[in-house]
Amino acid sequence: MGIVVVTNQASHDITLINLATQLAVGSLCTDGTSGPCTPTGPVSVAVDNLRNLALVANNANATLAVVDISVPTAPILAAPLMRFASADPTNGNAVSLAPVAVGINPVTGRALVAFSSGASGSNVGAILDLTQSPPALINVVNINNGPKPHIAVSPKLNWALVTPGGAGSLSIVDLGRRTPNPISNITCSGNVATVTVNATVGLFVGQPVLISGANSSDNGIFSVRSVSNNSSFTYLQSSCTPSGRVGTASYAQPVASVGTDANLRGVSINDESQKALFANPTNTVPAFVFNILDQTSLAINLPPFPATSNVATAINPLTNIGLVVNQDGDVAVVNPVAPAVLFHFTWSTPIPTPALVVDAAIDPITNTAVMVAVPGEAGAV
Repeated sequence: MGIVVVTNQASHDITLINLATQLAVGSLCTDGTSGPCTPTGPVSVAVDNLRNLALVANNANATLAVVDISVPTAPILAAPLMRFASADPTNGNAVSLAPVAVGINPVTGRALVAFSSGASGSNVGAILDLTQSPPALINVVNINNGPKPHIAVSPKLNWALVTPGGAGSLSIVDLGRRTPNPISNITCSGNVATVTVNATVGLFVGQPVLISGANSSDNGIFSVRSVSNNSSFTYLQSSCTPSGRVGTASYAQPVASVGTDANLRGVSINDESQKALFANPTNTVPAFVFNILDQTSLAINLPPFPATSNVATAINPLTNIGLVVNQDGDVAVVNPVAPAVLFHFTWSTPIPTPALVVDAAIDPITNTAVMVAVPGEAGAV
């Protein structure tokens, strides 16, 4: 479509920009209203270019929203797609989560959402099915991220890479991997729910699990409290409702969790070579190329490009040329095969203080790059 979608934290909306004219074609509140926008705090967006959908992570009010960008004057939904704000683990309820990063595979229609919990990250990755109407939450995967992760998706592999973003490890997630267990029974003792299933294969304490199809008060994302006899598990739930043979418990593990610098943030994927380009805001390894299949990596020698504050990457799979972007507006154009810097420059439009560059994207057809600075938060093509 040649449309860029940019989230705006300050105005709580998204702006759609026509790449050909470089002009805005519309803005939409991410609370699903026509305005004035309520405080949603959109921080991340991903685009399904086959269905012309944009998935927006609203961090401030802990919701997800889906927008039909083929009709930029109206959201596809009159209300947020999913709400997580009511969760409160201190009262024995579902896991408290706020979406912080999203990624989409338009081929399969699967999307991955990473969350923050308070000022820290979480171990919950939610997998959505965008082919359903409305899109549905179908699975959770046990990942480990900090407060500022980024997500990139390989459509060929149907895998997603989730960077630590301040804590944890690099997670490689198979968007199709799922362990669904039919629920035989849910019993309650105070605020503890006990779920009996066929087998708790691979389930362990602290792992997120999705309960769906049960009583409405029992459905949601929960943290496993205990596992017993490989046939039951417990979690805290203040409004637990006993039920019979109904519903499904779903969960998954990532393909791999890779130990990296916990500050690793920016990521993009070349689906032709199955390699990813990473940016790290510290000078440990400021930028490197990662082979997704064998998990080897090669550092990019950046000097005289800044060795710190590198926060985002983008790559054009048609030309196999990538960008490493510094928060101050410095851009390195890199050859990920060598790997080496071809040249670097500073964003021609000065970045207003205290705004900082936070993300980048490339339209492979026009070979046009877009960089986004706060108070805008993230962009997607």
